[in-house]
Amino acid sequence: MVLVTILQVACKKEARDLQGIPISDSDTLPVEVIPPEPVVYCSASNQAPVNATLEKIGQLSGGSIAMAVEVSGKIVFSKSASMIEMYDINSKSWSAIPTHGAYIDRDAITVANENKLFFAGGGYFWFPDEYNSVVSIYDVSTNTWSETNLSKPRMGLAAVTVGNKVLFSGGYEATNDYDIRVSKVIDVYDVSTNEWSVDSLQEGRAFHDAVEVNGKVYFAGGENSYQGRVNTVEVYDVVTHDRNYTSFTGLTGRVSGNSSNGEIFWAGNSCITAAMNADDLSMENLYGIQANNGSKVVVKDGKVLVLKYGLNVFDIYDPQQKTWHVGKLPVPIRLSAAIISVNNVVYIAGGLISCSPIPNGCIPVYSGEVFRLEL
Repeated sequence: MVLVTILQVACKKEARDLQGIPISDSDTLPVEVIPPEPVVYCSASNQAPVNATLEKIGQLSGGSIAMAVEVSGKIVFSKSASMIEMYDINSKSWSAIPTHGAYIDRDAITVANENKLFFAGGGYFWFPDEYNSVVSIYDVSTNTWSETNLSKPRMGLAAVTVGNKVLFSGGYEATNDYDIRVSKVIDVYDVSTNEWSVDSLQEGRAFHDAVEVNGKVYFAGGENSYQGRVNTVEVYDVVTHDRNYTSFTGLTGRVSGNSSNGEIFWAGNSCITAAMNADDLSMENLYGIQANNGSKVVVKDGKVLVLKYGLNVFDIYDPQQKTWHVGKLPVPIRLSAAIISVNNVVYIAGGLISCSPIPNGCIPVYSGEVFRLEL
């Protein structure tokens, strides 16, 4: 059972199998609970685990929450522009953003000018004619929506903000005969002028990550075909358009990155966390817990947390002391959960509870629970 593929093509409003074919509501589907993953340590560790707690802070009305972002002191949890809920960090209260358009799974979300949310891309991998070009923009200060469009419909793209520029990179796009190919396109939206420009990646990639440090964007990992994996990092200067390039050693495919004190820490489907100097691109491999279903890198209190989907243990790295610890949660982190760190607090929302088998795969059942992680 390939859970990552399930998450790509599953839709909350219309269930589909692994090929994206709609499933009839009359189908009777038994439920298969996702078993916990075995824990494998890639390096010997005799340090006692650091126990972490998960405090439930809310219940979202919808599951399948795969994206989270902070805007104006609020955390936005969403999978589409038609299902958005916000958590106010200061008042610890919940509210909903007015929905916009039909339910469409989106692949990218970012914030610009501290008050505008951008939702972009989306679609089903095997159905390129359904790839989405719409960019839905929500202005938190005026409570209004607007729309614009990418240069090409794409799914599996990444989004990142640099000053007044919002970049939407890569993804999968349709060819003229509705075949599928990986995209090199970088669509750049200027928030101050509401105008678009287009640039290009040196190497096409989809389902990658994009991290901004000091005005430069680091596009990392991803896929270059249905089963092809990318092990490179492309550095792009938004002002000069200069490029630089480096490669991971032992890290490939879908990765998650986050920056701390001039370093970017990358992790994916392995036991490696790559610590990269953002200036000279030198890289050191750090070895921790094996991840089989992906990782999410966040920063809390100056420490790098590498959370592992499907596991109840995670890596804690102190860049100043250069020491590792193992964090332990009461329950595993659900696959596809949204994870974000805001003001040194880590939030975890949604994720896959179980999967109901069908002939070509399974139909996922999602959680709407939101937790605050504390060490």
